[in-house]
Amino acid sequence: MDKDGKLEFGGFELTEMHPSRDSMYYEPSKYYEIANGTIYFDSALTRAMDRKRNGVYLAKPLDIDGNCCIAIRKPAKKRISIRP
Repeated sequence: MDKDGKLEFGGFELTEMHPSRDSMYYEPSKYYEIANGTIYFDSALTRAMDRKRNGVYLAKPLDIDGNCCIAIRKPAKKRISIRP
């Protein structure tokens, strides 16, 4: 997935929808890679995928009570400009 030549796996946990239209619950991911027959946590891919999905990476996504996950503003949609 991050083009480093190693087999990788992982993903996001499902969370419920946030009641506010301009907010969402942060959806943390965890990705792992297999190298030399051993499974390692892939922190670089985890950060990249969290930024792609959530618009930001949070090292501590739990709320004040230790539950997953805190509410964040929805990331702005990317604008694509078409030039003639």
